[in-house]
Amino acid sequence: MITLTIEQCEQAIGIPAERWKGRCYEISCKIVEAGIVTGRAVYGHYLGEVAKDGYFGHRSDLPFQGHGWILAAGHTLIDPTRWVFENVEPYLYIADEDDDVVIDTYDEGGNLWREANMIDPPPADADGEIVDVAELAETYAFDHVKQLLNDVDYITTEHVFWLANLPPRILGDMFIIDIYVWIIGLGHGAFIPLDNRLKYLGAEPCQA
Repeated sequence: MITLTIEQCEQAIGIPAERWKGRCYEISCKIVEAGIVTGRAVYGHYLGEVAKDGYFGHRSDLPFQGHGWILAAGHTLIDPTRWVFENVEPYLYIADEDDDVVIDTYDEGGNLWREANMIDPPPADADGEIVDVAELAETYAFDHVKQLLNDVDYITTEHVFWLANLPPRILGDMFIIDIYVWIIGLGHGAFIPLDNRLKYLGAEPCQA
């Protein structure tokens, strides 16, 4: 069980909690970089309630809030700035990532929203350059991709863009890494949402 406190975080990063408002991802990154917790800072959507009289009260009616937090070792979620949404005294929110409350409140990469707003795949004769599928054809992901695209005879860059932006649950845990590696190999790594790319590949943002 992680026993980290907000006071320890303040001391480690040299920024008092009162100055953390509106800096959720930055603060999460700094805490990880300080080495006081093992894990990674992530960005996504906060789906919980937002106090109408708080810092983000003007956004309390929105369906989600862009937000950053930490996924630590042992399936533990650490949120250094949840208190800003709640408009309470600063504290460190620590919970099991698999808890139902956490699952219903935190959406890494905003993929629940992405899934709720999915569009149909591009038509078989979609615009764009025809891409090389040789590398993908050597993996089990190839048949899955063809099925997602309704068994097209060829794949274009428009198809690739659509695939890159599918929610990970639709791409499938068994196939997503092979699909992302193939897309990056085509020179279209920028099509992949950065949060998902970092989660599954750990790639640096500056890579193609």
